[in-house]
Amino acid sequence: MLRLLVPYCIGIAVHLLLPGMLWCFFFIALLVICGFVVFRFIPLRWRFVGYGFWGYGLILVLMSVGCWMSYGEDIRLKPQYYGHFQATAYILDIAEPPIERKHVFRAIANIKSILVNNNWIPATGKVMVFCRKDSLPNQLNHGDRIIITKSLQPIAASGNPGNFDYQAYAARQQLFHQVFLQRNELRILKSNTHSRLDYWLMRTRAKCLQIMKTYIPDPLAVGVAEALLIGYRFELDDQIIQTYTNTGVIHIIAISGLHLGLLYISLVGLLKYLPNGRCFDWARACMLIGLLWLFSLLTGASASVLRSAVMFTCMAVGQYVLRRPANIYNTLAGSAMLLLWYRPSLLLDVGFQLSYLAVIGIVVGSKKLVGVWIPPYKWMMIIWQMLAVTLSAQVFTTPICLYYFHQFPNYFLLANLLAVPISTVILYAEIVLLFCSSWGVVASFIGKVIGWAIACMNAIIAWISDLPGALWIGIHVSAVQTALSYLVIVLIVAVLLLQWRRGWWLVGLTVWGMVCRHVWEQYQFNHQRKLIIYNLKGTAALDCIVGRTAYYWQDTTNHKREVMASRDYFRVEKLLALGRVGNIACMKGMRIAWIDHDFKPFQVKKKLQVDYIVLTGNPRISIQEIISIYTCKMIIFDASNNLRHVQGWKNDCNKLPLRCISVLSEGALVVNF
Repeated sequence: MLRLLVPYCIGIAVHLLLPGMLWCFFFIALLVICGFVVFRFIPLRWRFVGYGFWGYGLILVLMSVGCWMSYGEDIRLKPQYYGHFQATAYILDIAEPPIERKHVFRAIANIKSILVNNNWIPATGKVMVFCRKDSLPNQLNHGDRIIITKSLQPIAASGNPGNFDYQAYAARQQLFHQVFLQRNELRILKSNTHSRLDYWLMRTRAKCLQIMKTYIPDPLAVGVAEALLIGYRFELDDQIIQTYTNTGVIHIIAISGLHLGLLYISLVGLLKYLPNGRCFDWARACMLIGLLWLFSLLTGASASVLRSAVMFTCMAVGQYVLRRPANIYNTLAGSAMLLLWYRPSLLLDVGFQLSYLAVIGIVVGSKKLVGVWIPPYKWMMIIWQMLAVTLSAQVFTTPICLYYFHQFPNYFLLANLLAVPISTVILYAEIVLLFCSSWGVVASFIGKVIGWAIACMNAIIAWISDLPGALWIGIHVSAVQTALSYLVIVLIVAVLLLQWRRGWWLVGLTVWGMVCRHVWEQYQFNHQRKLIIYNLKGTAALDCIVGRTAYYWQDTTNHKREVMASRDYFRVEKLLALGRVGNIACMKGMRIAWIDHDFKPFQVKKKLQVDYIVLTGNPRISIQEIISIYTCKMIIFDASNNLRHVQGWKNDCNKLPLRCISVLSEGALVVNF
């Protein structure tokens, strides 16, 4: 199965990263299939020569299948996709419980019908809905059917370097548009349009949350309890999330394979009391699989939960239906193949990647690591096994964690050693609380114990987070360095498991490649010259980066996090204010002119030569007045301008013609000079 999975994943990755290769793979697959057909008709003595190419042909076909499956996942290819029509109204079904924010509700909605030329036609697609709380007579609920007449807006990327690309993330969820609704811009047509299964899951989920809130007295503990039990994280305190992240135990409050593994072990232990026999084995398998998938759906079916559900399903089928132990590597590969067949874009999902890498690390490394030292006492062996599992998972997930999150929890072993056993006891106690919720006195006692245990766990995690050197931040690794890191890990595993001594030469060569790549990247950062106009709505912000120094100009500190992420991305070590003479700044031969609301046009005998003109703060000036004073390569409208003003300026620029860019609508501008 692993041999099938690898080329299939390569095909998906090629399409996601290089969409232009799609037709190339189509013709390759066509040639291979034609080769297979021709092969059946050539003389027998020539067939033996070509047998060696069958495997390569199958690999190419699987890569092509992966590429085309990824292409076919795009909902925009369907003829009923709403984006193919000029609609004036939409009927939407709220597809999940709305998330309440400070002033708005946010929800994902499925498009059911659209109004085109005064006719309602069926349509398909998803849209992100934001509606103000005061725009509804009642709260918006999961399953409500609403009608809106407001135009949908594309989900735009900020384009700020080093920041999270929400547009790409939303596109992988098949979300391409959003709508912001004010009062009288929507109307609820019908409630409870979801299926019976969805309705039952929603009611069960709400019942579990209500029990937690009723019997656990501490609100902070309630948020952690809800996250532990069913993965409901919207009532978690931000400080708690940050503390758990900084100590490397965020997986405890994010429903993952750990939770499904505990559930599977518990169910197997309970079902062993059933009598032996073929019929009872089938009953065990059905109950195991049914309860696992019910829990998975109840928790929202995240990538890590789906991976675990498919994997444990394969194990249950192998153990009770086929009556033979499942190969863990084939089980993992099979579960990944099923998930990627259903949704190829999961390959780029961070949760999917971390989930599989952690399990692979545990499977490959934990047993070997445990065998390194045999403790004399049983309690020491239990602790050593936990440390081995944690360390194995951490080794395989560290490179990708550094690539995505740019930080490393130095005390992850201590944090997991203390937090995982406590969280396991809390999870079992919560399940007991659900069954005992009808007995108020008993439930209250259990709830208080759970609240106390969660408070202790939070205190321990906070203490570890406050230790000196608990978090190593500001670590930036490139995609190439991440790939080379995994190559080193794979080679070391091959050397140790297969006793492949000559493999150490390849390990050393790969490490040397990583060092060379690092030196080259540092050289590039030391000699970089970049002009960055940030896309921060309502804010004028600019960085002129020369080497490791950023010369900045910013009219507010409201968006400090986004700007700092960009400076970290370019490895900036020093900040200096950008000097200006009048409204012009010079930097290494580049000249920038600022035009704001205080700028007054003036007469010149000879036009002033600048490279870029930045319009900021909605200045009352026309493009004709600007070009009567300056000549430039480009006019830039920063994010502090009103879109109506920007559109007027862009129309004037297009008539001249004059190159221009709007940061607010086209994303941050990054220019090398």
